[in-house]
Amino acid sequence: MSTNSSTTLKGPKARTARPIEHIFVYGTLRNKARAKERLLLAEHGKRIGLGYVRNASLFLGEYPYAVPDRANGNRLVGEVYRLNERSREEVLSRLDEYEEFDPNNVAGSLYRREPIKVHLGEDELNAWIYWYNGPVANIPHLRHGNYLRSQIHVVPNGSEWMVKLAGGNQAELVTTNKSEAVKKARVMADKRKLILVVHGRDGRIKERIEPR
Repeated sequence: MSTNSSTTLKGPKARTARPIEHIFVYGTLRNKARAKERLLLAEHGKRIGLGYVRNASLFLGEYPYAVPDRANGNRLVGEVYRLNERSREEVLSRLDEYEEFDPNNVAGSLYRREPIKVHLGEDELNAWIYWYNGPVANIPHLRHGNYLRSQIHVVPNGSEWMVKLAGGNQAELVTTNKSEAVKKARVMADKRKLILVVHGRDGRIKERIEPR
């Protein structure tokens, strides 16, 4: 598989295809996720918006794992960035390293980078994606396809503390005691295989706790 930002067609009408300018990220590289490498996208690209990929499934193991899945017809939700032309190759190279993708050893890589079609409303564009390259048996399946909904947050709410699912409109729990909120949120997180994110009074993230 070639991972160059453009592809060449062979034959009598050979021509150079337009380079792939976009990248679709669905896990730890999302804007509100935890990986510091997500800052590469903010510094060397422009966030176009939320999009989705058809026929893909999302699993939550040590990391979020997305795989093509035509059988279930699920949607994979993520963000689309247009990478700056001058730094595109360097950014992709650094993201390849982060995702443990080796273009010279695709089979032995943790993820593989491939071009896919991404839908943004009525529009469709080509973008890179990192598919998980391993087995997903016995790994929790996130059927909603949205990694950020795999988090549950303890956040300040005036003089109280609120337990809330990421992307949810209503609180799961409201209490005046932060310790109680964290304790009960931990039970919910472990049961549902969610990441617990604990905020401070200033709203900033103080702790992330993986499900047991």
